[in-house]
Amino acid sequence: VQADVVLRNLSVYANNNAGVRVNSGSATILQNLLGVNAQGTNSGNINYGIENIGGSILIDGNYIATNTDAGIFVNGGTTNIIQNNHITNNGNSACTDNILVQGGSGLVITQNFIENAASAGIDASASSGNITISENSITASGQDGGNCSGNIEGMAIKIGGNNSIVTNNMIYANGGAGIVVVGGTANRISQNSI
Repeated sequence: VQADVVLRNLSVYANNNAGVRVNSGSATILQNLLGVNAQGTNSGNINYGIENIGGSILIDGNYIATNTDAGIFVNGGTTNIIQNNHITNNGNSACTDNILVQGGSGLVITQNFIENAASAGIDASASSGNITISENSITASGQDGGNCSGNIEGMAIKIGGNNSIVTNNMIYANGGAGIVVVGGTANRISQNSI
């Protein structure tokens, strides 16, 4: 995607790189199946269900499953809103996550059901921060054993950088810690159920 576009009610699976990749422009991704076909058969995308490297993106009400590297990969963009999605069974090794954040700004992850990640539910450890993670249910992370290059993974949320807010999430039955902060300052963690 390199222009303003709305993707709605599609089934996207078995692509070479990502089901949906946003290079620039604005993308609204609503109520799609990403990683399974229209019959619900697991047919994962090779890398990511959704990848944003430079656009403004709204990801709302999708079922994102069985993608090999991550369900959602954010590595750029000026607005990244991820809400009301069911994100499950993504990753195929102890180092791959349901949601992976390595860049971008304006990131809000809210009201999603995030379960059964190979490694972390949300991995934002390489991010510069300023992320809001709120009102999600995150469970059963760490399905692939949790040993990623000698580091124990399998946590629900892993953040780095500064000025992020993690609040009002339900975090339970994960293979590792509930929330891990790997650096930064002024990160606020409050009113979560762990």
